[in-house]
Amino acid sequence: MADTAIELIEAQDIIQAERPPEMTREVFLSPPDWRYLAAQQYLEEERCGKTPMIPTDPMVLFAIRALRAYRKLPNRLVLDAMWKDVSETLRLGISMRRSAIVAEMEAHLLAGHKADRLAKDYSCVIPPMMYQLYNKLFFDLTGITAVHSWIHTFLFSPERYFNDQTLLRARLIAYYQSADKGAKAAIFGEPDSETAAFLKKVGSNERQKQLFDYMAKNMRLPIEIYATTMETALKSMTERDFQEHMRDRDEAGSESLESLAKGIELGIRAYSQSELSTSGSSSSDFTNQFTEILTKKEQADG
Repeated sequence: MADTAIELIEAQDIIQAERPPEMTREVFLSPPDWRYLAAQQYLEEERCGKTPMIPTDPMVLFAIRALRAYRKLPNRLVLDAMWKDVSETLRLGISMRRSAIVAEMEAHLLAGHKADRLAKDYSCVIPPMMYQLYNKLFFDLTGITAVHSWIHTFLFSPERYFNDQTLLRARLIAYYQSADKGAKAAIFGEPDSETAAFLKKVGSNERQKQLFDYMAKNMRLPIEIYATTMETALKSMTERDFQEHMRDRDEAGSESLESLAKGIELGIRAYSQSELSTSGSSSSDFTNQFTEILTKKEQADG
C-alpha cells in the first residue's frame, strides 16, 4: 500500500516546494555533499600522518577509495578503465560543478525523480549509475524534503553560489516550478515568459534583501540618516512597483474604476506623510483611502 502511495505522488509530479515537509535527516546541518567532504577529510588526515576514524557509512568508504585513485594520474587511468561511471561522476562533482550537465541533473534530483524514469519520462540521457552516484556523493537530500530553510541555506545561498548562476537558476526553477523547466533553463539558458517573471520576482526580492543587509551591517550611519535613506529606497521601489502594475494593466486591457483607484493609491503611498497632509489641518491621511472615496463620490454625482 505504501509503495502505491509513493507511485501516486511521483505520478502527480508535485513540485518539491509544495510537498509536505519531512525532517528525518540524521544530522540536520550536514550539507548535500557531506559524503564527499567526509572522504576528503579522511584523506587529508591520512596525508598529514594522522590515524583518521574509519567512517561507518559505506558510501563514504567507497568515496575514499575512488578519490584516492582519482587524485593520481596513473591510478586515474585505471579508474577510467575499470570504473568509468565512478570516474566521470567524480569529474562532474569536482571539476564540472558549473556545467549545464550538473545543473540539469540537480534539477531532476531536486524534484525527486528516480533514475529509471529519466530517459523515459523526462528525455534525460544521463546514465542511471552516474545519476545515483552523484546523488549519494554530491547531492544527498535524504530526509529533508520541502524544509525550505534548509534548502535555501545549502542550495540557494548567493554567498555560496555567486559564480554559479546556471546552477542556481536551474535549482530555483526546479524547486519552485518544475524539473523540466529547470533542466531546460540549464541547457538552453532562456526560460519561458512565466519562468522569466518568476526569476525577476526572485531577483527583485534578493536585491531588496541585499540593500537592507548593506544598510544594516556595512554602513555605520546615525539612526536618523539611516531611516531617511531607507525611506527613500522604499519609496523608489514602491514607485517602480506601481509603474509595473500600470504597465501590466495596460497590457491586460481595461479594468474597473475601483481597481484603478487601488493602483493609484499604491502610487500615492510613495509620497511622504508631509506631502499627504490635509490642507488646513494638522492631520494626515495615513491609510490613503481618500482616492477611492472621491472616485465613488464622482460616480454617484455622475
